[in-house]
Amino acid sequence: MKIYVASSWRNTRQPEVVRSLRDAGLEVYDFRNPRPGEDGVRWSDIDGWWREWDASGFNAALEHPLADAGFRSDFEAMLWADACVLVLPCGRSAHLEAGWFIGAGKPVFALLDDGVPELMYKLIRNRFASIELLVTAVCSAAPPDRVSVESETHGPTAAELRDAVRAILPAARRLRQRALHWPSPMAPTYFRNASEVCDHLNRAAAAAALLDRSAFGKDADAGTG
Repeated sequence: MKIYVASSWRNTRQPEVVRSLRDAGLEVYDFRNPRPGEDGVRWSDIDGWWREWDASGFNAALEHPLADAGFRSDFEAMLWADACVLVLPCGRSAHLEAGWFIGAGKPVFALLDDGVPELMYKLIRNRFASIELLVTAVCSAAPPDRVSVESETHGPTAAELRDAVRAILPAARRLRQRALHWPSPMAPTYFRNASEVCDHLNRAAAAAALLDRSAFGKDADAGTG
């Protein structure tokens, strides 16, 4: 499972969480060190007086090339990840990231702290008070792309999988085509991820064909493209 750790630069537990998840055999994106030998972007890299910004200064800084690079790095990692681990205490960016994961239908695991209680943490079902419990829960979570085919009563049949692919694949193809002309610097990322969705659907179609060739018959080409 691929994990995105959302937290704060000031959070002293964040490095330990990253290390514990990796020691457990998980792939982890660390915003402080996104790639070997590379540090994450800090506001102080853009302006040493960043704490003095007003709303206009903050808005302008979001368009700085370093801000663009930092955002692309983090957001591409969010798209890559299967789940999010939210390490409290943390600020607005980390909570926006966790909210994005919830909206995307990806699981979120929260490591709570002794701070002020907040009601809307009920949106996160997986809440823990220790790193050990959190890591255990993440490791025991089933990968989101795992499909149960143990029996016809407990998992999707080949025909159901075929129908799902036929329903979703055209929309994924349209999204991939639209991404080619999207007026955004993130267009290449959108196209790449739409292409990955198409690839996953193609593999799902192939799996259904293997499970029940008679269900697909000569229609196996429905999963191509």
